[in-house]
Amino acid sequence: MLTLNQKILNSPLAEKTYVVGGAIRDLNLKQPVNDIDYVVTVSQEEFLQHFPNVEMVGQDFPVFLIDGDEVALSRTERSTGSGYGTFELTGVGVSIEEDLSRRDFTINAVAMNVVTKEIVDPFNGLADLSKGRITVTHSESFKDDPVRILRAFRFASRFGFRIEDDTLTQAMKFGEELKFVTKERIVLELEKVWKQSEKPSSFFRAASKTGLLDELIPNFGKMEAVPAGPVEFHGKNTAFDHTMETIDRAKAAGAPFHVFVAMIFHDFGKAFTDPEILPKHFGHEDRSAELAEEFLFKHRFSKRVKEFVPKAAKLHMKAHRVTEMSARKLAKFAIAIGRRDFEDFIIVAEADHPFSEKERKVVDIMREIVFNTDMSEVATVPPNQRAQKAHQLRVSRIKHLLRSI
Repeated sequence: MLTLNQKILNSPLAEKTYVVGGAIRDLNLKQPVNDIDYVVTVSQEEFLQHFPNVEMVGQDFPVFLIDGDEVALSRTERSTGSGYGTFELTGVGVSIEEDLSRRDFTINAVAMNVVTKEIVDPFNGLADLSKGRITVTHSESFKDDPVRILRAFRFASRFGFRIEDDTLTQAMKFGEELKFVTKERIVLELEKVWKQSEKPSSFFRAASKTGLLDELIPNFGKMEAVPAGPVEFHGKNTAFDHTMETIDRAKAAGAPFHVFVAMIFHDFGKAFTDPEILPKHFGHEDRSAELAEEFLFKHRFSKRVKEFVPKAAKLHMKAHRVTEMSARKLAKFAIAIGRRDFEDFIIVAEADHPFSEKERKVVDIMREIVFNTDMSEVATVPPNQRAQKAHQLRVSRIKHLLRSI
């Protein structure tokens, strides 16, 4: 059910006002409607006659804010170059059908009149919704705005939909246009994928199907051509297949976004393994950390992501060697992970390979060391000896706890 803006409903322009796009899509999918976008099919002059004091929030297009809801005027536009945001207006106050024709996918090109409740569906978007299909509204859609390629992958991932064959062809045809997409927008799309999708791996699998993995993350597609590791540990999975599995396991564990990014990069170094040593990947964790740092540096990820991801990539292999470590090495490993990152790092390690019962017990000991070791003795030690004393306390505590397993 839609709760409509009363000020809009009570205005003389109500009969020319429509709810458009995502609200209609989500309503038909019986999903929560978080945002309602309105389109009014009048000129700017006519609109301002009825709402003279309204706040204008659109920088490039006539969009206004009424009681917290965005209200746009119907428009047509044309692309003026490559990349996102290179458009110019060609008409304002056009018919709702003309406005819908500029939208990305048929499932987002459906409108409902707020008064009559008439559904306007010129591209059979409701049929595509019922069939679980992503279809572009027109053949130039991806050329006009290459961000729509990423949105196609995201919607397919979010709803479990199939991208229609001709739409896939169009994505491949205009895939090189992704180079014009800003780094900020790529980060935003990844954040939305993680937030919206129950199976975020399908976003990358859609990119793989169109051959556009490397446009998203340079050289990422190379992982499709190398084994994940020895057969006894990874079966016949490629490094890409394994990475996709870890992403979905992390999502199922309720992991935060920085863990998602860590799963993307934790085995990326395997793409660059010397073919002569395959299926083994000696030292891939260091290479993965380097590649992660390089990618993150060029994109506007949060500080949390930039700090956590390379560390997780570098240390993740050690997590499955904890039963072989001495108390001294376990203490160093626990401190290298750190209190803030410990629980998230354990999600990374478990998503990579589930712990054995004994490994889990050792991890519990490490958790105890990180969070609960009594360090009151350290305060009385001279400053230049405190680090050594703290380490000794942790080692002693680990030795004691290891006797119980």
